[in-house]
Amino acid sequence: VATQPDVIKRFLLEAQLASRVKHPNVVDISDYGQIPGQTAYYVMEYLSGETLAHRIKAGGRMDPALALDLAIQTAQALQAAHASKIIHRDLKSENIFLCEHPEGGLQAKILDFGIARIRDRKTGLTAMGALIGTPAYMSPEQAQGAEVDERSDLYALGVILFEMLTGRVPFKGPTVAMVLNAQIFEAPPALREAEPSAPDLPNVEHVIHRLLAKRR
Repeated sequence: VATQPDVIKRFLLEAQLASRVKHPNVVDISDYGQIPGQTAYYVMEYLSGETLAHRIKAGGRMDPALALDLAIQTAQALQAAHASKIIHRDLKSENIFLCEHPEGGLQAKILDFGIARIRDRKTGLTAMGALIGTPAYMSPEQAQGAEVDERSDLYALGVILFEMLTGRVPFKGPTVAMVLNAQIFEAPPALREAEPSAPDLPNVEHVIHRLLAKRR
């Protein structure tokens, strides 16, 4: 439920954008609107499970096969969103929900399109140069307040894959400024540098470093 004008606008924007992306790995929004009294609402599918962030916090690094499966599902969801010219801009483990798949295993669902934007069309809700997103998952261009495109979502996917395989994000720091600086200038650590018990996966590590490249 939303009552403040700007909150209502963002709330309905999330519903509008999410409802445009019909994909098994994106939460389904079936209806949205505003009723008299300025209260906004949307209707989404009922999900039973936990966020990826909660799963990692509770259990640490994940089995590589499961981590890769969830990363592929997330990539397929991003492909669907990007095909609709929608950039998420705040992809993180907290915004990936894990449900039991009807045919067995886990199904990833991307949530929270509240700060997403339509490619090539401004929403009017974000000032130029404003930092939008979560520092630990921000691409270098996001960290600098620059214009973002689909590749910023792929950078965040690289952070999430790293996090699933090591139990932590690649760049941590005591202040937001230090994390943003690392996103812009520092090379990500190797998987085993971040977590000595991490598996030796050179091909996957190559993909992660491509996703986390400083130059998009």
